Amino acid sequence: MKKPTAANHSKHLEKVGTLTKGESVITIWRKMETTFRSLPQYFVKKNGELRPFSAFENTENWINPVPSLLEEWIEKKMEKGYKLELEIERMDYTDLEKVIAGKPLEEWYFRFLSYYEDEKIFMLWVWFDRWEQARAALDISRDDFADYWALLRWERKILGDLFMKALYDIWVYSNEVVYYAAKE
Repeated sequence: MKKPTAANHSKHLEKVGTLTKGESVITIWRKMETTFRSLPQYFVKKNGELRPFSAFENTENWINPVPSLLEEWIEKKMEKGYKLELEIERMDYTDLEKVIAGKPLEEWYFRFLSYYEDEKIFMLWVWFDRWEQARAALDISRDDFADYWALLRWERKILGDLFMKALYDIWVYSNEVVYYAAKE
């Protein structure tokens, strides 16, 4: 079997982030599968060599596994002094065409809104006095939203924050419309 290299995977790989410590740089890549309910493949590139990384445990009792093995490996590297920088950290919540795990940010927002339709979005919108409380209530079941759970936990948090910023803008805009209509 041919060893994976950056040359024969680069078209299909998405850079997730880098671990850096001094001159040492480790790049984490992800390849999204196109078949239904398939998990992404993760790769690690160090010293010019790209290797597949078995990111998901087979023993999880959830419908949607998380890349816990990769997260644990990253944590160990961070304990050794490596700094994790994710590509998603460079995104602004308005960069709707930017891609995360093979999907544009706009599609992620749509999927969040679809997940939180009906009473759930109403809950986020109305039940909380402060937006921070609404963000803390953003809770997605491990039985739902497989693509979300296949992200690294740091990416999931940042993606949730981006969504909440977009939702906040919608909330402010809708309040302005209501205020203007009431004023008239």
